[in-house]
Amino acid sequence: MKETLFSRSIIFSLVVTAVIFGVISWLLPHDSFWITDGGNKFILIRNLAQTGSTNIVYPAADIDPEGTFFPDGGFHFQRVNGGFQSFYPPYFPWLCAQLFKFGGAAAVFALSLISGLVCIWLSLGIAKTMRLAVPVPLLTATTAFATPLLFYSLVLWEHTFSIVFAAAALLLILKVRFFSVSTKAIYWYIAAGLLLAVSSFFREESYILFGAVGLALLLMRTPLRSLAALGVSWALAMLPLWWYQYHVYGHVLGSHALGYQALSQKIHVSGVWEQIFLKITNLYVFLFKFQAGAPPPDLTGALLIIPLVLLALVSLLLPEKKFKFMMTAMLLPLCAGCVLILTVMLFRNDDPIINTLFTQGLLTAVPLLTVLLAGARQLWKEQPVFRFILLTWAIFTLTVCVFLNQGELGLIWGPRHFLVLMPLLMPLAVYALIRLKDAGRGSLGQVVFIAAVGMFALATAIQIHGVVTLYRKKQASSQVVEAIKKNPDPVIVTDIFWLGEDCGAIFFEKKILQIDSDHELQRLILKLREKGVETFTLVLSSQPLYRSLTNDAVSWLLTKVDPVSQQQIVSPRAGFMGVIITRCHIKAEGK
Repeated sequence: MKETLFSRSIIFSLVVTAVIFGVISWLLPHDSFWITDGGNKFILIRNLAQTGSTNIVYPAADIDPEGTFFPDGGFHFQRVNGGFQSFYPPYFPWLCAQLFKFGGAAAVFALSLISGLVCIWLSLGIAKTMRLAVPVPLLTATTAFATPLLFYSLVLWEHTFSIVFAAAALLLILKVRFFSVSTKAIYWYIAAGLLLAVSSFFREESYILFGAVGLALLLMRTPLRSLAALGVSWALAMLPLWWYQYHVYGHVLGSHALGYQALSQKIHVSGVWEQIFLKITNLYVFLFKFQAGAPPPDLTGALLIIPLVLLALVSLLLPEKKFKFMMTAMLLPLCAGCVLILTVMLFRNDDPIINTLFTQGLLTAVPLLTVLLAGARQLWKEQPVFRFILLTWAIFTLTVCVFLNQGELGLIWGPRHFLVLMPLLMPLAVYALIRLKDAGRGSLGQVVFIAAVGMFALATAIQIHGVVTLYRKKQASSQVVEAIKKNPDPVIVTDIFWLGEDCGAIFFEKKILQIDSDHELQRLILKLREKGVETFTLVLSSQPLYRSLTNDAVSWLLTKVDPVSQQQIVSPRAGFMGVIITRCHIKAEGK
């Protein structure tokens, strides 16, 4: 790649990508979110824009001044100094709030989209810095449409924004460490440290990235003075954040870390060996697990990942000899066939949104990385910069698998915890594909190359499925939001833990009260009567599995209210989003 970062081919590729991203974003419903994380952040954004405070204004405070029925989503809003605050860090929402003041929700969503495009541009810059002979359109398309960067550019989340700073830092490090003899190298390391710190402000994965980069540089015998510049600049930039979070939340990593700490405690282990075993199983869950056809136990899905596990072991453990090439030549087409079956199963799944719980493995959800893995040993010998990238990937991956816990699994699209590495890995993955083409002499070599191309195509198909799933979820949420928005009752009562955040677009226009038990329902009805509320709307899940209220509680409620009207919302292929919306008139006391 000889082009500059502002060459015609790069600009043209980015413009085409931007148009496609923009059209997809425009087609998605605009008043809903992927999951509650986005709704929670949007509530905080609106609150910051209107009040300048992280203390959430409670619309139902006139009914419930104690905040007993605040729709906290379980633990997503927490009591802090007498008020309610989001457990997500406020830094990205604060930035979005400034955009919201001028451009509304469209400007907020545009930040993720523009950040995603900048990530792609920086990935092209990394390829240019390494002087890789890869076609610009191919690398652009791969980074944009064959990785989860596409998905996370379309949602309200800080992922792509954080990655911009991480990718810029990696670009500086590659340039100064491997392709520059500048006497002012220390300033490049200082700048890289500051950029990694900014990235760490927004996403915890960048803490691990900083450690992985530092250790990889140390193993590459980088001068200690340069390492010190990188580390000290990062730490100095992080100190104010740590001080603030410790004094406000009681933990240097903030309330977000405390929430995940509570989640991790839900998984009970009885000893050291069980803890070690659990961490080993993390390698399966976060690198290979892809139960595309059905929720676990899915024996077919488990069997289909075996070739990918074998390919990883062969690539990493066997020396570069003819036997290894024969093994890779057999395994790579087999892997492509298995990923093809998994992709078909993924598209045929009847409950794709819930199924995202079981399809978060890195090498299976982004199968083109298996092509990079297959050529890793050869790349290791080729250039020092390749060794640095592979070391960073290995250290980051192992560390993430150690620190993640399976209690954190939620409705997540793909391996989002590894997303920060995509701008760094994609140039090398495309380069590995090109090398396979050049080495693909003979029928066996051609089969290997075709299999590798198939992996890239399947990776794109998987991401297309992700966008389709995003549309289905946002469409299902939008139906619920529109129904509640049009409902004349200001008071909304629900036992659905996600409803308050999922209705983030109308959170301040309605008085949403969340009940978590039969007893709370009885207390709330008494409170509503005391406050002179005559009518309210009850929103329950259409599936008893997702209800907190028992049938007895619903029967009791019918003795206290008269149903006025009822509406059921059905969401095909998003079954858990089905709700029953009932307008209720509270009977006079004694009736």
